[in-house]
Formats: sequence, C-alpha cells, structure tokens
Amino acid sequence: MEDERDWYSKLSTEACEHVDNMRVCSHRARLEGVDGVASGSLAAYTTLVKAGVSCFDIDFVQTSDGQLLATHPEDLQAAVLSTAGKPSMANLASHVHDFSLEQLRAAGADEERFPTANTLIKVFAASLEDGGLLWRPGKEGEEVPNYEELPVLLMDLKGPAYNAQIINNVAAAAQAAQVTAHVALFVSSAEQLQLVQQQTKWAGPLIRAYMDRQDPNPAVTAEELAPLALLGPSLKMSDAFFAAAARLGKPALAWTADTPADLHRAAEARLNAVISNRPIALRAVLMDWRDRCSERQRRQRQAARRLASWGGGGAKAQQAGAWR
Repeated sequence: MEDERDWYSKLSTEACEHVDNMRVCSHRARLEGVDGVASGSLAAYTTLVKAGVSCFDIDFVQTSDGQLLATHPEDLQAAVLSTAGKPSMANLASHVHDFSLEQLRAAGADEERFPTANTLIKVFAASLEDGGLLWRPGKEGEEVPNYEELPVLLMDLKGPAYNAQIINNVAAAAQAAQVTAHVALFVSSAEQLQLVQQQTKWAGPLIRAYMDRQDPNPAVTAEELAPLALLGPSLKMSDAFFAAAARLGKPALAWTADTPADLHRAAEARLNAVISNRPIALRAVLMDWRDRCSERQRRQRQAARRLASWGGGGAKAQQAGAWR
C-alpha cells in the first residue's frame, strides 16, 4: 500500500508501542483481491476470519415481512437493479421496508450475498468456533469478555429496522448460536439506548456511534458510557474526544480507515481498532508496522543499555536508538 513506509516513519514512540494493541475490522464485510469471493457475501466472513479479520461493522435493513437482511440499502439497490433492472425498484434504497423478502430474492438479492441476520449469525458463530475464537465464561480465566480483543459482529440497524421486535429476534438468534457476547448493537442516541434497555431483552454488548458531522468533540462521562462495551466513533473525531474515551476505559473502533495515513491517525490516537473498506491490505500494513516497531524498540533498548554501561542518560539513549 502506497506511502505506508512514510507514515510508519512518522509514528511517535508511544504510537509505535501501541500498534500491538490495534486491530483492523471490515466495513460491510468488504474485502479485496480475493477471486471468487464477493464483498458482503457469507463466504467473505469466513475468508476474512481466516485472514485475521474477526470484527465486522454491518448494516441491516428490514423487509416488509419483518425479515432482517445484512446489507446497506444502497448496496442492495445496486445489486437488484443490475440483476433485474426493474423501474419499480429504482428507489429501493429508501424503500426497502416496502418489499418482502420473497420479492427481493426474486429480484436477485440471493441468500449468499444478502443473508438474513439469522443466517449470518450462524455463519459467524461457526467461523469463530472453527478458529478457536468463540468466547465462553471462564475461558482462559475470563469471566467478562475482553472487548479489546474479542471478535465482534457490530450490527447497525437502519431506519425502521431499529425496533424492539427486531432487536429481540436478533438477541434470540445470538443466544441460540451461543455468541451473545460477540454480537454488538449500535446505539446512536439516548432514545435508542432507552428503547434497548426498557423495551427489549438485549443481553449482548452495546456500541455507541459518534458522528463527527454532529459534534467532533462531545463531552463524555463515566455515567454516560457505563452501559456501553465499545465506542464506534468517526475517525475524524477530535483528539480530546479520543483521549477522554481512553481515560474512561472504553475500546474505540473508529470508521472509516482505508489508508496508511488513517492508520497513523488511529495509532497516534491510541484507538483499539479501525473499520476499513480494505481490511486485508490495511491489516498487512499494521502487521508490517508491528514488526518494524518491535525492531525499533529492540534497537532503542540496546542503545539504552550501551549508554547505561557508559554512564550515559536516558535522553541520549533515545537519540542513539535506531529510529527506523
């Protein structure tokens, strides 16, 4: 990926130490450079997990008969029009809820590319089971999931899909597949949080979305963040916001990061993860930075030991360390 070495060279010492704690998630189960595997398809999830990408930010839309499909409305419209070319579906993106699952399937929205939430949760659970990534209480001594590392399916329910019945259906599907801890629900407002807490049986983690276009530096308090396991901010949020979230101990998975410049921004902000449209390529950059940061730190330690044996100071050791 272009410019990745230039951006690596700009990493601060603190950011270089932090890259070991970062991971890359897939936005809409997108992947690139894998022949025969369509982005967003069921096969994409299995492929990405095998490639080391085990967190996903996925949009969901509701059909007229109450089914939940894993897709962004615009992606669904593009696929249906390219397959069926029906004028009646020209405005599908804003009217998905007017069509039944049967109608959408007949128009070309097949199960492999546009799975229902129930099907996707089962496939996600199986991929975690196969990879030894499924969390259970007491596993490795953990009674509470560690969301800095745990694989997660982040569910962003669009428009009318954000209702108590749908949320309860998702909760039941996650429980049946034994992945309640791995399926997180986005909340974007106090009203949505209230709905989830008071009108549903949701027992999984919650992730709070933050939009920079609304306010890049909202005040956050421990009380406000208490119900949340994760934060899902825009990468364009302010440094002050990211620092406050870190102080309050909430892992932040920021969207959307597609370039080394974005990854550099996330590392300097000490974010837990980035959500990317190019997850495999960006993860390769992250893995390279980990190796090079490890080597940088090894050389700095060697230089510090040499100076210490000569009676030198810590500041000189930093200068003597090989920076790149």
